[in-house]
Amino acid sequence: MAIQETTPPRNIMIGYKELAALAVTILVIAGAIMGAMQWAVATVVTPLRDEIRREMTALRGEITTLRGELTDLRKDISDLSNRVTRIETILEQQRPGTMAPDTP
Repeated sequence: MAIQETTPPRNIMIGYKELAALAVTILVIAGAIMGAMQWAVATVVTPLRDEIRREMTALRGEITTLRGELTDLRKDISDLSNRVTRIETILEQQRPGTMAPDTP
């Protein structure tokens, strides 16, 4: 009969201890990464987001003001256009030899 070579039995607890140490190390590293990300968000991203919100609010106010000014400008242009039309009519009536009807 042939003699088989056998390996000595390995203590299973050593494998579990190594696995537990690896899992704890991974959890500690993940916790450190999460803490660093929360710190970065709190110190960099949140103030930046707040500044962007303030700027957007200011821009909305300026846009509202500009819209009002554009509306006023359109009214002024319309009034000027009506005045020019009336002046043209008056000038045509005063030109000698024209057949333009009199306006009241």
